[in-house]
Parts: sequence; structure tokens; C-alpha cells
Amino acid sequence: QTEPVVKVALEPWRQAQLDLVICLDTSIGYGDGSQVGSTSLQSGEQAGRSFGTARRLIEHVASQVQTPEVQLALIAFEEFHKVVCEFTASVEEFRTRLGAVSPAVGEVKFHPPLWQAVAMLG
Repeated sequence: QTEPVVKVALEPWRQAQLDLVICLDTSIGYGDGSQVGSTSLQSGEQAGRSFGTARRLIEHVASQVQTPEVQLALIAFEEFHKVVCEFTASVEEFRTRLGAVSPAVGEVKFHPPLWQAVAMLG
């Protein structure tokens, strides 16, 4: 029997330092919401479910990071953008502020929140 080329040892580790800005699209105006009647209602319900799914995904990501190595920030956007949470190492503070974000109706403008994120990381 030969010796393995690679040997692996498991040991506790910490995440590397990271500043993470999460941009959340809060618009419910996407999809086919222009139609009247039940289709419009279904589209709104679908958008609400999508928003809830996105929020749960962000909560999951936040629960998996190790602090204080990782600091989180949150920008919510649709027609306008807003820094909901500045960089924080407190997952509880981040989750509280995320919980206060609600869906909004508006045209999605991706460019300004992305530049805001770049400025925060700068």
C-alpha cells in the first residue's frame, strides 16, 4: 500500500476578515404586474413570496458568518436606495434591521445602490 499524496487534518478555524454589503431588491414591480384582475394579484403574491425567500436567504447567510471577522451591511433598493444597516459585527442588529425592510412598488434602479456599496467598501 502506498502513502497518500494529500493528507487532510480537520481542526477548528475562523473565517477571514470580510466586509460584506448585501443589496436587497425590495421592488414588487417586477414580473407581469401590469395586468388587471387575478393575474395582477397572483403576480403581487408571487413577488411577496420572492421577497420573503430573499429575506430568508439573507438571514441564513448572516447566521453563518463569524463575527467580528465578518461585518455585514445592507442596502435596500427599488426606485430609490437606502442604507438600512451600516457595517456591523452584530448579527442580531443586522437581522433586526433586515426585518424592518418591507417590499415597495417602484422601478428598479440597480446602478445607484451598487455604487453606494462600492463607496462603503472604499
